[in-house]
Amino acid sequence: MKKSNIILLIIAIVAIAYLCIAVRPVNKDKDLVTEINPSSLKVETKDKNNDGKPDVWLYYNDKKEHVKSGADKNYDNKVDYVRYLSNNKPVKEEGDLNFDGVSDIWVYYENGKKAKAERDTNFDTKPDIFIYYSNDKIIKVEKDTDFDGKIDETTSASSPKL
Repeated sequence: MKKSNIILLIIAIVAIAYLCIAVRPVNKDKDLVTEINPSSLKVETKDKNNDGKPDVWLYYNDKKEHVKSGADKNYDNKVDYVRYLSNNKPVKEEGDLNFDGVSDIWVYYENGKKAKAERDTNFDTKPDIFIYYSNDKIIKVEKDTDFDGKIDETTSASSPKL
């Protein structure tokens, strides 16, 4: 495995771990700030860094169920991460890792457990690393190393590279 590919894999894994600690994301075709503010939901805000401005948004439906969270991770007053929930379990997360207003990482859940993550490492709005999970453990990583939309490298859980 090339050194550059190992670095990309490490970046992807660290980014996903970072998202698991933070709050997350939305539709990759829409602006995070617009998507996080639906008028039909009630919102609660929190100021984590005590600067007088909200950095976490918690959204509740009419049944008072927590259905969405948003977070401003770099404290620029813009939502960088969004997490969608159903029955109090995560369904989808998105994050803007380079803080340009466009999602760069997407995490999908099935029954509250990670099923798949996608990462855009060259920030062209198209995912180029795909990570597959079973029981919240990585089972396969696919990479489009030349960014042509086709998978060039696959590593499975049985491989010593993963």
